[in-house]
Amino acid sequence: HDMAMFSFVLWLTVNYAYENYIGHTIYASLCLYLFLGLGAFWLLVKGRFGILNNYHFVTMVLLLFVMFVSFFYIPESIVSSASRWTYRFFTNVILVFIVSNLVLDEKDMHFALKAVVAGGLLLSILFYALYGENVLDVAEMADDPSSRLGWEFGNVNLLAQKCTFSVVIAFYYFLYSEKKMTRLLYFATAAVIFSVCLFSGSKKSILVVAFAIVYLVINKKEGKSALDRLKTVLTVVAIIAAILLIIIAVPYFNIIEQRFMTLFDMIGGGRVSVSDMRRITYIRRGLSQFLKSPFWGNGMNYSEFMFGTYSHNNYVEMLLNFGIIGFCIHYYSHFISARKALTDKTDRKTNLLFMSVITAILVTDIGVVTYYDRNIAIIMGLMSKYYSDLLPDKLKRMEEGEE
Repeated sequence: HDMAMFSFVLWLTVNYAYENYIGHTIYASLCLYLFLGLGAFWLLVKGRFGILNNYHFVTMVLLLFVMFVSFFYIPESIVSSASRWTYRFFTNVILVFIVSNLVLDEKDMHFALKAVVAGGLLLSILFYALYGENVLDVAEMADDPSSRLGWEFGNVNLLAQKCTFSVVIAFYYFLYSEKKMTRLLYFATAAVIFSVCLFSGSKKSILVVAFAIVYLVINKKEGKSALDRLKTVLTVVAIIAAILLIIIAVPYFNIIEQRFMTLFDMIGGGRVSVSDMRRITYIRRGLSQFLKSPFWGNGMNYSEFMFGTYSHNNYVEMLLNFGIIGFCIHYYSHFISARKALTDKTDRKTNLLFMSVITAILVTDIGVVTYYDRNIAIIMGLMSKYYSDLLPDKLKRMEEGEE
């Protein structure tokens, strides 16, 4: 079990950094094969495994069935690309199944979540190694979306997405780690990874990180006194002010400032960037096509048939491709996890972490198609494993007086 668990954490860390790094994806693939081999061997040695002890795995199997059915009515021109993405989703189902049976307790779960932080740090190191001492000069000259830093890692929005989850989880461990040195290491790690979010120019990333930090700080203590509440308010104000000051005052982050100003202009009825106009067009056309087949949708990867690419919005992508049925299947586990995180009273710290992560995923889905994303599948699988298996087992032991 220890070898299989180590291979899982190694793959999760390396995959996070190298999965989309052009010319270096072989590292992620090799670690994946190692994990699949040792993970499968562990399941054979164990001799038994759970199938229904992870509601996210169940929803993934159901959505996979919807994908297979949709091949009967998708246009022939997209069968090849649809097959490729269906295969990727199928491998995610296998990975979540192995992880669900491999993670035996909360220690294993936190080990895996810390691998997400390590992966974000490794990705940040690769980012700075790529741009070297010229990173600040390159960032200062960035003046349009095409010059955002990070395209070498496959997609700058995916780069920001990964870093966002790493920052949120790292900040959680900064708040709740007992040793001062450990807390300082997590804070420094979160700061380094967050700098990559800023260089990437991702608006969603900045907003999600700001929300998660504020949410975690506000809810850190129960039963606060008036003085504690005042301290919390001042801390939140300081956090928001610091982020705004970095964006506005530091010239190397011009691109993120420009993108926020464009966003505010659009909200105020002013000019709309080419990128935002394209996304708005995809959303409008996608929803219009969805209404023509609202229940089962138009089939796997139909967005490529319409736009020549994905729709840049996971909600629209799910409705367009799989209809209301597929949409509800996919987001069922998100809903269940959020409900449990908000209502469970057993482990407040873990609930705060998972609520922050769920929020990050839901906001990310506004601008990125994520239903076949491996890292999010694993994170959701861990979350589901906790609420459907580890937490009930913990409650049972508490009732029996073992904890």
